Amino acid sequence: PVERAIGQMAGKMAIYASGDTIAFVFNENMSANPSTISSIVYKYSYNGGATWASTVIDQVWDGFCNPGLSISAGEILVSFTQNNLRKLAK
Repeated sequence: PVERAIGQMAGKMAIYASGDTIAFVFNENMSANPSTISSIVYKYSYNGGATWASTVIDQVWDGFCNPGLSISAGEILVSFTQNNLRKLAK
């Protein structure tokens, strides 16, 4: 299994799988305190999960950012909430 650390994940809205591509996005909080600054992380594999890479999208301060993921041909969108504002990263 993939280790994704402490954090929150939006379930089906944060996961993508098609062919050999697997991707998900989550809020990585290395503290038991949800108000600690954390990172929105996009983790992906293009070979069916044999190897993984990840990139940090942004930092959040309110803990419960509920990240979402949408992938279509040539476009990856990550949405999340920060300080009551909905943000979109492309």
